[in-house]
Amino acid sequence: MEFFKAKYDRVILLAAAALLLASSAFLFFEVQHFKDAFSQFLQPFSPSAKIKPLPLDPIKAAQTALEQAPKWGHYNGSLFVSKKYVLKPNDTIQLFDAGGEPYHPPVPNIWFFENHLDGEILQADVLDQDPDNDKFTNFEEWKGKTDPQDPKKHPPYTDKLRLKKFIQVPFRIVFEARDGETFQINTIDLKRPSQFLKTGDMITGTPFKIQNFEEKFVTNKLGIPEDTSELTIKSQITGEEMVLPIRKIVNSPDVYAEFAYLWDGSEFTKKKDQDFQLSPDDKTTYKLIDINQSEALIKNLGTGAEIQVPKL
Repeated sequence: MEFFKAKYDRVILLAAAALLLASSAFLFFEVQHFKDAFSQFLQPFSPSAKIKPLPLDPIKAAQTALEQAPKWGHYNGSLFVSKKYVLKPNDTIQLFDAGGEPYHPPVPNIWFFENHLDGEILQADVLDQDPDNDKFTNFEEWKGKTDPQDPKKHPPYTDKLRLKKFIQVPFRIVFEARDGETFQINTIDLKRPSQFLKTGDMITGTPFKIQNFEEKFVTNKLGIPEDTSELTIKSQITGEEMVLPIRKIVNSPDVYAEFAYLWDGSEFTKKKDQDFQLSPDDKTTYKLIDINQSEALIKNLGTGAEIQVPKL
């Protein structure tokens, strides 16, 4: 230990010399293996002609676009004014355009834009408005797929027709008696005297004609024959037949429809099988062909189409 203390500087020098020799030996051996470390990179290079082709479609499309003259595109709005937005009652903001949630369900927004009503679309009563004054509202024009801006194009006038009341007027008739080929007919509700008619005669005050007669008898409990003959009458309007058993009241009430015509606010009453027209159309004739408490059925005599008229 005293030797290291006495020769301290020599010991440091010897240690440094030993470290230097070790480093030199390490570098020598590393240099010897330098070629081995890079041998894989020193292999001869074989060029390949297989190059993946570039996608040229975008380039061709760009070239075609460049060769065309520039054009102004269509923009549904103004280049200098911002798009409109609407604050809805539920505090949500909606873009004012033809798409999206309808402002007036079930009518889609696009319908207002296509028919030049986008300026009125935010008005609460726009569906009840009549911009072309043809007495059909915007809602009725939308349902009828007609132009709300053209008074010559509107839904059919029958869309404005409503059944207000179903009316039945009693019509009681009795085949009272017969004398050979002559028959006694009483029309109770018409308050007419008895009529004595034969087969083929019209019953006065009614649309019925005597069609045929069938003689019948049955024996009652007392063994006495009873006359149960029947007279068949036929309506000359509807073709309906009625059978009148002798001395029995038969009721065939006249049926009427009381209509409300919303186009002009008028009201009128028509009997079943009666013809009528709807103002201002004087070229189309309709016939009331059936009626009940909830609706009436009319027929366009020109086209043959049958139309249901709902209750008011």
